[in-house]
Amino acid sequence: MKRTSLYLFCLLLLACMIPELAIAQISLSPTAVFIHDQTNVGTLYVNNTSQEAQEVSVSFEFSYPGSDDAGNIVTISDDTISAARFDFTPNLKAFPKQFVLKPGKKQTVRFQMKPMQGKPEGAYWGRIIVSSNAVSKDVEAVKVSEGISAKINYLFKQNIPAFYIKGKASTGLTQGKVATAVEKGKLIAIVQLTPTGNSL
Repeated sequence: MKRTSLYLFCLLLLACMIPELAIAQISLSPTAVFIHDQTNVGTLYVNNTSQEAQEVSVSFEFSYPGSDDAGNIVTISDDTISAARFDFTPNLKAFPKQFVLKPGKKQTVRFQMKPMQGKPEGAYWGRIIVSSNAVSKDVEAVKVSEGISAKINYLFKQNIPAFYIKGKASTGLTQGKVATAVEKGKLIAIVQLTPTGNSL
């Protein structure tokens, strides 16, 4: 009985915390960053919609959405073959890379791309990771009535796709064999598709 009561209390506590967590994240615009080799620059706007100052940091990674054997959407981040061909994030810099954003304020983050000498024309991609958490208060500023208190500080990570277009970019699909089957009254079609162009 005690375990049941404790379980219900934890669920109630989590439900009370959800509204606060929902507004604790910063917002990003646009939802994707495109950089062209004519300018080699891009822009992202970070807006603090919370009631607390946020510590924000910007980083990069090479990953993309895919699917597992069951058809579930997953993030693929260990594709070294594709990374060697299409990852441009090692040449990408963010200014500023770390900053503190006060409540209701907006920060412009600019990206500068180093020329990719020796790389063929086409589209390259990666992801921009924006991490944020509330600025920790000084120990002297935290008032504790009695005993020991604890506070959980949440680190939020948002990521958006980033693309770099070098020269002429093209892409497409060619259709191959089509296999069909009927299972439980549903038509299932498996189509062989082959990507084309220089921007897979």
